[in-house]
Amino acid sequence: LLNDNISELQELFDLVENGDICVTDTGVRTAFWWNPRSLYEAQGQYTSVREFELGLTAGESCIGYGS
Repeated sequence: LLNDNISELQELFDLVENGDICVTDTGVRTAFWWNPRSLYEAQGQYTSVREFELGLTAGESCIGYGS
């Protein structure tokens, strides 16, 4: 997930094929949405949500400004 902006249809198809984007088709409407697992594991500017979560210790870690 290098970019959250999809500018070409082929990018969307590639993301669906890779499992990064999910598709729901009701027969009336089709919705495309980010796969939560892909977002969870995506490397951000500093870390991924997964890496951050693994660094927390119950009862000791504080999540807030500057953490």
